[in-house]
Amino acid sequence: MRRSTVMWARFAAVVGGLSLAACSSESSGDGTTSDGPDADTSTDSGAVMADTGSPAAADTGTPVVDAGEPAADAGAADATVPADAGPADAGPADATVPDATVPDAGPPDTGVRDAAVDAGPVCRSATDIIERACGACGKQSALCESTDAGVSMGAFSYCFGERDGGCTPGNEPDGGVPCGRCGHARSVCQSDCTYASGSCIEPATAVCTPGEKTFKLGLSCPNPGEGRYATCGSACTFAFGDCVIEETWITASETIGGTASRSMVITSGKTIGRGGSSGTSCTATSTATPYETIVVRNPSAQNLSVSIWNSFGSGASSYYDTVMNVFAGETLPATRGACLGANDVCSTSPCISSSGLGGFPTASPITLNAGQSLLVYTGCWSSSCSTPTNLVLNVKTEAIVP
Repeated sequence: MRRSTVMWARFAAVVGGLSLAACSSESSGDGTTSDGPDADTSTDSGAVMADTGSPAAADTGTPVVDAGEPAADAGAADATVPADAGPADAGPADATVPDATVPDAGPPDTGVRDAAVDAGPVCRSATDIIERACGACGKQSALCESTDAGVSMGAFSYCFGERDGGCTPGNEPDGGVPCGRCGHARSVCQSDCTYASGSCIEPATAVCTPGEKTFKLGLSCPNPGEGRYATCGSACTFAFGDCVIEETWITASETIGGTASRSMVITSGKTIGRGGSSGTSCTATSTATPYETIVVRNPSAQNLSVSIWNSFGSGASSYYDTVMNVFAGETLPATRGACLGANDVCSTSPCISSSGLGGFPTASPITLNAGQSLLVYTGCWSSSCSTPTNLVLNVKTEAIVP
């Protein structure tokens, strides 16, 4: 602003000098004032002003006007800058650039190539063999053959090479795979054609495994030592049978000289009328004593001659008076009468001499036919015998007989 004021002052001085000069010239024409001292002074002063004012006006006048215009232009530019920098300028550019350049939406994802893959393998020559998976990790094959129309693929063969007991990948059996006690585990067939199962989920009502069998004393049975066998059914619950005497078993050896043994416990909680003491009569007496029974089985195809005797188990006494009875079959007869043998004392080999234990030594064996069983009864002689007592039943194969 100061420069503009100075320039305008100079411009005014120049204009004033020109005016004075003009006046001086006009005065000289009149001849009245040009020769006087005032006129000379005015003329000189005007000349000086003309000399100094004109160059300044000529050199700087135009730039002053130019300098003023940019100032006006700059002001106008300053006033419009906010409009140029506002949200309207940035919005369209930001919104359109990302949307226009997304590659996933382009045509290459759909086209002839995808359709060709879905169509499966094709024959290129008459010697091509085409294979595909089938069943439980098996495969089928088809032969490409020449025809009048060119080369075509024959029908696929039967499925071969399947995994034994395998499954079809992805298959999930209804209800899952059976497990545990009537439980099921969710299972899915894997790529190797085997099932991968989760944890077994059993029903709350399941208490046993199908086929399981156990014996329970008492259970409303009227006679001492009787009980019921409980057999687990398909619903994983027990069903109880009739009142019987519990039976356990061992299997006789098929080898001559081989011995099979089984431990047992004689306890006062299980009593029955004492059996016979000799010969082949095992009729029960009125004296109820503790006892135990064990079944001896012969699953072989050969008839066996066996010796049977008791020995002491862990912690048992060196003398324990017992009687042994042997019956055919696996059930203790309700009315005991005739039997295969009865013995009160066994003192010869392999029995333990002077032990008081009954048995049938090598010299008095019992015949056990092929596929048959024997039931061996061991009972206390006296109702006051010390119980419980650990005993062992031993069965030795002495010979194979016709």
